[in-house]
Amino acid sequence: MGHGEAGWWKELLENADADQNGSLSFDEFKDFLHPEDRDNKRVQEWLLKKKIQHMDLDGDGKLNFIEFYEQAYDVFKNYVGFETAGADLPTAEGKFAELDVNKDRFLAVEELKPIFHYLHPGELSHAKYYTGYLIQQFSCYSFTVASALPKLMIAKMGTYHLMRCSITSMFSIAQSIMKAMEIMTKTTTMNCEVGSPIFLFSAL
Repeated sequence: MGHGEAGWWKELLENADADQNGSLSFDEFKDFLHPEDRDNKRVQEWLLKKKIQHMDLDGDGKLNFIEFYEQAYDVFKNYVGFETAGADLPTAEGKFAELDVNKDRFLAVEELKPIFHYLHPGELSHAKYYTGYLIQQFSCYSFTVASALPKLMIAKMGTYHLMRCSITSMFSIAQSIMKAMEIMTKTTTMNCEVGSPIFLFSAL
């Protein structure tokens, strides 16, 4: 039974019904719509079991090292590598040993819970990582253009940019950055004309 099939949705509905009264309260309905971003342990454990079923190639209900390495580690590594900029990234062997609490050389559902949000990221996680990526890209573009501007203008623009960013929410930053990157690309093409960068920072 795959994600999105009728039986899958039925099971999700049953697990979101925390008090098992046959109907969903407002909070339970939010657990149903966005299970990865909520704190319903019952739903998260069910999602993790489904994830393990997909990664468990030999069908024993657990992950051995090979299954962990081939099915889970790359996903984990990509998210953690982005969070830490590649610093102190654990090896597959090291992470497997850390998660394998009972040292039986297998990972069960309980042992995979610490990395649940990496294996099954929700919409908020995607928004967080994508916004971080945009900010990172924007910083690169900012440095490129700023290096071609007079020092006084750089100082003024940098201060204004920091003040504006400190009071802008995550999602508006993402929106602004996408617009800024488009403007910055045009500005770079135009050999950094003085008027365009000022418009760029006023748009944030």
